[in-house]
Amino acid sequence: MIDIGTTRMQDAEGFTGTIVYVGSVPSAKNSNEQYAGIIWDDPTRGKHDGSVVCRQTSRLVRLFACDHATGASFIRLSKLYLGETLTPHLLQTRYVEMASAERVAPDNVLPHVAKTASGRDKPIEFLGEMKIRQYQQIEDLHSIGLRRMAIRNVLRIDSGAINSWSATATQLLEMDLAGNLLASWEPVRDVLHIFSNLQSLSLTCNRLNDLPPDMLSRHDNVMQINLHQTNISSVQTLLRVGEALPNLRELSVAQCRLVDLNQSHKDALASAFSNLQVLDLSDCQLVSDQTASLMRISSLERLLLDDNPIKLLCCEDSGLGKLRHLQLAGTEIDSWRSLEALNTFPLLKSLRLRSCPLTNKLGPESSRSMLIARFPQLNMVNASNVSEEERVEAERRYVSVILRQQQQQSLRVNQHPTGTFSNDREVVVIDSSEHPQLDRLRTKYQAGAWSSSNSTNGSLSLADTVLNVTIRSMAASSCTMEPLIRRLPSGMSVGRLKALCARAFGLDWDLQTLHWQTSESAFPTAMDEDDRDLAYFGIPMHGADILMNERAFPTLNRGEQAQQAKEALEKRITEQEAELFAFQQRQMTHGVISLVPAAATSNHERLP
Repeated sequence: MIDIGTTRMQDAEGFTGTIVYVGSVPSAKNSNEQYAGIIWDDPTRGKHDGSVVCRQTSRLVRLFACDHATGASFIRLSKLYLGETLTPHLLQTRYVEMASAERVAPDNVLPHVAKTASGRDKPIEFLGEMKIRQYQQIEDLHSIGLRRMAIRNVLRIDSGAINSWSATATQLLEMDLAGNLLASWEPVRDVLHIFSNLQSLSLTCNRLNDLPPDMLSRHDNVMQINLHQTNISSVQTLLRVGEALPNLRELSVAQCRLVDLNQSHKDALASAFSNLQVLDLSDCQLVSDQTASLMRISSLERLLLDDNPIKLLCCEDSGLGKLRHLQLAGTEIDSWRSLEALNTFPLLKSLRLRSCPLTNKLGPESSRSMLIARFPQLNMVNASNVSEEERVEAERRYVSVILRQQQQQSLRVNQHPTGTFSNDREVVVIDSSEHPQLDRLRTKYQAGAWSSSNSTNGSLSLADTVLNVTIRSMAASSCTMEPLIRRLPSGMSVGRLKALCARAFGLDWDLQTLHWQTSESAFPTAMDEDDRDLAYFGIPMHGADILMNERAFPTLNRGEQAQQAKEALEKRITEQEAELFAFQQRQMTHGVISLVPAAATSNHERLP
């Protein structure tokens, strides 16, 4: 039986889709033959958008709507594959029987040979086949994977299958049903009923719609459920899942658009997920105001909000006292003020923030350094541990950047109309709300980056802006030359640094590529923007190696070079002849014939 809009299907190549139409197709040769209209999960699989050209009228006829121009297809009903029923036999086919199944390598020898260097055949041994097979027995497994097996429903217990399920239903703790043909919650209910000891269930990439009320009974054992990329669109489904699974620890509803989530759900979410530790809401189209409804789930330790149009974390009524890891990659955060709420999470240790307006304008190295300095509780940024050395360098650099900004603002404020500066400079006060860590770092590094002699007038000492670097040439023509040891200002542009390298190593600046690294084992960071200063790329003050290499160009042999030179000469001759011909045509148009170009006859009388 086909239910329009909910029945799922799979083709021979494993692509899945939803049946949205059943009937005749005007473009078919046989107008009486029945077809199914499919909207594919992968929109590149189809050929049209649900409309066809009628064979009789040659007019466009739309049979159903599809958002993508190539996301739909028509398939004969006789060729439809609507999937399988999950049965004990289907589970058994996923694994190999211990004794009765034929062995791949009888007597531990594969039916293949390898050729030796002398041309002889060498048998290939395959050891441990029976030992591997011991781990493939369904009655001994605690975890089972049933991904992309076109499962659409489950053989229910009330169909007389209780005895057949009993051998496998009790010991299973984890089940993966990702990428199947589940379109309703009835099979999910049956799975939870049959496998009553399940602790983890993955339903990702199944087109499950919102959960009807009273569909799921209470299951205390389930601690992890994955609903990633389903058709859930209401927060009521999350609340019903939380009520049915009171001991849930991990929940993923990524790529599910929760359009109705708002602050009125604060208390309901906190009550339904009182034990939830991990919540993945990536790419759910959440905006800033909607994040406030999540701040009362006090048990949360990991919160994933990647790829949402969030500009600000609303944490006025935050109860996330246990939050340790937060992900905000791909959001629309564009200012440091939007992140100051992170300091209200006392246990936050790990942050993922990239591919957003704030980090894009700073660069990866500078944004990482600023995150480390502004949020001292972090010990992991973008999945990379923060060492104590890196933290000290980041904090020193942070103070230096603020000082440089203060100095530049002071110079602008006190600039004289004639272009000179007055002696009594006014100190520009930096807003402490923009830099909440400033006073702490000023005290910590008072004898270093923030010296008392400079703090009064807002200027930077030379030591505060100087980078100790060793410049090494990796180019073939100068790699044997001694490296340069220099103290360079952090405000020096990459273009000026290339000019310095050109003078020292004899390689033109437009042929250079520059990278920097802190040690030989560190991965080099490209310095690929000539207008940026060295501070932009996060070069530490305590020392770094700058590597100059020669830009790679395709090499040509002498024959190719001669051919290119010949072609270039012929091209120039052709262009000159064309210009001469055009000039003569213009002269003839005006009744004057010239035998040579105007430039050649400028000092001679032209012929009539």
